[in-house]
Amino acid sequence: MRGGKPFVNASRLAAGRLVAVLVAALVVSGCGVLFPPTYPMPGDESMKPIAFYKQGSATLTLGDGTKLVLDKVGADSSLYDMMGANVHWTGASGWHLRLTGAANSGFGSFAYLQLDRIADGQHLTIWDSSRCIIDVAKADDKAVRGTATCKGLQWSDALSTSFEDPLSSAPVAGQPKFDAEITFEAFPGGATA
Repeated sequence: MRGGKPFVNASRLAAGRLVAVLVAALVVSGCGVLFPPTYPMPGDESMKPIAFYKQGSATLTLGDGTKLVLDKVGADSSLYDMMGANVHWTGASGWHLRLTGAANSGFGSFAYLQLDRIADGQHLTIWDSSRCIIDVAKADDKAVRGTATCKGLQWSDALSTSFEDPLSSAPVAGQPKFDAEITFEAFPGGATA
């Protein structure tokens, strides 16, 4: 048709509007429509601890030969079905070790270590677990046991570390890099496994 209004197919126009509404709905609702969350929801049984670890120890042998024994297991040390074992060791030295996500299968390959230390009124931390090779030998309701070899660890100031990007904090001046061999184990109350 020349010189007049172009012909618009009504069904094509309706389809175009439907697509526009669907795209707008996806944008407004976020990715949850296409990729529903797979994490546990409140009330989910997988959010209840399977076990609480009450005793155990971790030993850190530093590259210079210093040996630190962390002989107390924190009260928050527990095992969850989906998240694995999360264990916190500490001792009189002011050092802390936290193992997170340790499992015999599933998320076991995502286990990581965090070191913390209180020294001269400063909270030092190492959150870069990429510096450690972690071998979880056991992580169940009877025990958590394993080793880690860490190379080139460097302390940063925990209070100036960004929660969004904990690896971006600058190293603490005067704190040289160090290596560590770590062994760890934790058990529920009673006899060791």
